[in-house]
Amino acid sequence: MRIRSLKGRPNRVTSYDLTGTEGMIPDGSRIDRAALLNSILSRPEAERGVATIVHEAFHQLAYNSGLQVRLADNPTWVSEGLAVFFETPDAKNVVGWGSVGKVNQHNLFNYRDYRKDRRPVNSLLTLLSDDSRFRDPRGMKDAYAEGWAFNYYLLKKKPKEYAEYLTFLSQMEPLGETDPKHRVVDFQ
Repeated sequence: MRIRSLKGRPNRVTSYDLTGTEGMIPDGSRIDRAALLNSILSRPEAERGVATIVHEAFHQLAYNSGLQVRLADNPTWVSEGLAVFFETPDAKNVVGWGSVGKVNQHNLFNYRDYRKDRRPVNSLLTLLSDDSRFRDPRGMKDAYAEGWAFNYYLLKKKPKEYAEYLTFLSQMEPLGETDPKHRVVDFQ
């Protein structure tokens, strides 16, 4: 698939079929797509697969629509938290995903687990100012969960203010850098 960004530069995403159905369907045969999809979605690992595809599609749309600026110093808690907000799978839906804004049970579980040992003041401050937690394998799961929880809170409880913040971020210049103190000030 080839998608052009707003600035005309190629912006591509590649995905692979990890459903395990390769070879199950003879070439040229007709299939019942609904039955095949139900079979795939009935597997426990399907939930994370659907979430990943929607998550990555959100990133593409965020950059291609101008919500975020490609190659800008976007705070990772915003980029990843929004993608997790949109990714919420729905096993009851025939395509495995239903709508935006449902509680992400996977990340809610991770956040509740993380919250037990969370340092309240430093955790939110580092989430706002420093992306390193998202790159550290030891704390990545917690960072994604907290990023989702904070985005969820802002989108549900402070939508107007958060929209203004997202508009501010959408004006960032590509390849720029924002120091940690300014990230906090910009958010405030």
